[in-house]
Amino acid sequence: MKRLLKTACAFAVISAAVVFAAELRPADSGSSEVTSSAENVPVPTAADIEKIYRCLGSSDFYVLREETGEVVKMSEEEYVIGAVMAEMPADYPEEALKAQAAAAHTYAVRRREEQLSSPDPKLCGAYISDDPKKYQGCLSEEDARKLYGSGYDDAYRKISEAVKAVSDKVMICGGEPIVAAFHAVSPGRTESAENVWGSSVSYLMPVESPFDETAADFSESFTFTAAEVRGRLTAEYPDNNIPEDILSAISVTDISPSGTVLTVSAGELCISGSDMRRIFSLPSAAFELSSDGEALTVVTKGSGHGVGMSQYGAKCLAEQGFTYEEIIKYYYTGAELVRLEYSE
Repeated sequence: MKRLLKTACAFAVISAAVVFAAELRPADSGSSEVTSSAENVPVPTAADIEKIYRCLGSSDFYVLREETGEVVKMSEEEYVIGAVMAEMPADYPEEALKAQAAAAHTYAVRRREEQLSSPDPKLCGAYISDDPKKYQGCLSEEDARKLYGSGYDDAYRKISEAVKAVSDKVMICGGEPIVAAFHAVSPGRTESAENVWGSSVSYLMPVESPFDETAADFSESFTFTAAEVRGRLTAEYPDNNIPEDILSAISVTDISPSGTVLTVSAGELCISGSDMRRIFSLPSAAFELSSDGEALTVVTKGSGHGVGMSQYGAKCLAEQGFTYEEIIKYYYTGAELVRLEYSE
């Protein structure tokens, strides 16, 4: 399990002019007692669920296997099962798995409609590829068996049951499927899409998620020598003069209310927090910098971009008895969970 979950299980969700990515890191067994804001989880009504979204096409789904170049036809349900197996630990509670399945399903519907209306020739007729760096992860049966080993049958059963329970549901806002972004662990409060991708999205607004602070790897520390810092920044910005005394020149200059670093100053350079995260391979862009004159210490909080549903937060809420509908309504502000119908 650790092999997959240590990989950046990123997916890109295209919305107008921005690409959204979500990542997964290992789940932890730390305390998950829910506090304060869980009391404010909105409860969906029966009327919400009875609303209908009629999507383009059928329930068939086409996936490009990047390694072989083959386009595989599968049912949408099969695709979502593979996606959940790739993106969330099977030992998470059932309601958390359902919430993840609803997010994966919504993403699949959105991708299909985008490709039916404006096909990407690079996908060779598929709606999506299985490259987790570009899209949502989706394990084939062979890869899932390798990952789960002797636990495959139990994992498949649990995840497939969760997927089947929400197979006729999709999340919408403004009459279309939402960008169902998710991440592993928030820094205690989720982030706005605007601060991460530059575009404001009504249902991807910050919400309190204090339960994430109970994750075992909620905070991690990384140390880089002055030479390492200069080397990485020089490789990334070869046309800029990186100061010799980089440790005294580098500092956080702007941070969001959710704790995401927006900008870092390094001499004449102004670096975005997301670029710092990428350059130094950090689990998140919520971090603090400090130096003892010999090395730079980076202490991070959370894992992933912080937008949308916190998977660890979903786990904690589910353990406290909240349903997947309530989890979705909490993390995707204003989105509706509706019944899905197909139109050929």
